[in-house]
Amino acid sequence: MVEIASYGPWAVVTGASSGIGKAFADQLAAAGLNLVLAARSTGKLYALGQALAESHGVSYRVVTVDLSDPAGAMALLAATDDLDIGLLVSNAGSGHPGPLLDQPLDDLHRRFTLNAVTHLDLVHTFASRFVARGRGGIVLTSALGALQGLPNMAHDSAAKAYVLNLGEALHYELAPAGVDVIVLLPGSVDTPIIDALGLRGAALPIRPQLPYGRPSPHSSNTGLCTSRAG
Repeated sequence: MVEIASYGPWAVVTGASSGIGKAFADQLAAAGLNLVLAARSTGKLYALGQALAESHGVSYRVVTVDLSDPAGAMALLAATDDLDIGLLVSNAGSGHPGPLLDQPLDDLHRRFTLNAVTHLDLVHTFASRFVARGRGGIVLTSALGALQGLPNMAHDSAAKAYVLNLGEALHYELAPAGVDVIVLLPGSVDTPIIDALGLRGAALPIRPQLPYGRPSPHSSNTGLCTSRAG
């Protein structure tokens, strides 16, 4: 089994300030990878980076970015252009329950950028870098709602379905070049987005904590969530 550290020396984690993204950052730092921590919450990112640097002796870089902005992905790519990135955890996402027609179109566009287009932009550039370096890994965070259309979550489940299908296909396309791709389908996980949806995250049975070690692209589930790779 290939260890996480073999992807090194740097990993990018989006949505790193809390929840699943923070759990990824914790585990990757424990495995010895330096981290690019990307989200909107500058203070939380610096606090996390400093704690991980002190605990694990890794380096970190904070990139404050709004990935629902069409220019957000390009800003993150520019901020990491000088680093040897070996692992991308494209985790940032959002959701908003309610009938589609009750939601403003500009808000729907921003969420689609965050939940689908940003993943595409990051994957296209980082995968090109990984193929050129002969190895790398990509983790895409989708959702269980990607498996079917959800009434009152129609827009978000459709966007998550794009991420799922993108990752499943790239798992096979990029494997010959030494690039691993896995898609995560979180379900009942206690993360901030759950509270934002009006649910009680603390009552959910799963906490965003990953088991140590490299996830298999064919793993049916982890301590965090369910994955599917074709």
